[in-house]
Amino acid sequence: MQTYPNFANYCKPFTIRIRITDSGNGISEETQVKMMNKYFTSKPAGEGTGIGLSLSREIMIKHNGILFYDKNCKNTSFVLEFPSVEKLNLL
Repeated sequence: MQTYPNFANYCKPFTIRIRITDSGNGISEETQVKMMNKYFTSKPAGEGTGIGLSLSREIMIKHNGILFYDKNCKNTSFVLEFPSVEKLNLL
């Protein structure tokens, strides 16, 4: 799992960033270590497949992007970073 210290000051040129934040109080350190693993779920048995985050991360990687949990946010926050079209030289 990738996290960035001092996220508010972190900036990458040629990057499009989408942040998804909810009102949750964050994710425990124990869960952070495992949450991107395929088939990991924090739900009771039979209530989740555990492929959501791992599949999302795989899709991001295939598109030269990254998905990470921002542990410096006071709420639960995930960030998707995509390289811009300019960085990929598609223009």
